[in-house]
Amino acid sequence: MTAASRTLFQLDYGGKLEREIDRVIEAFHEHQLDAGRYPARWLAIKLLEADADILEHVRAMPNGERVIEIARQKLRRN
Repeated sequence: MTAASRTLFQLDYGGKLEREIDRVIEAFHEHQLDAGRYPARWLAIKLLEADADILEHVRAMPNGERVIEIARQKLRRN
């Protein structure tokens, strides 16, 4: 593992939000969404934040709408 590929620091958002982040990452795998150049955790957080640029980016991906809907469901429950 190179220094560039290691996570040097990971902010812990607390139990409830960490579980939501993990669920969105699981949705990436279930729907075969390739995060591409973005780390999956970062992309999941941005989807949960409803970041407009990231929503547009993910929407353009195969199965992107499905993953966005899963992230939105998580937000509605909280």
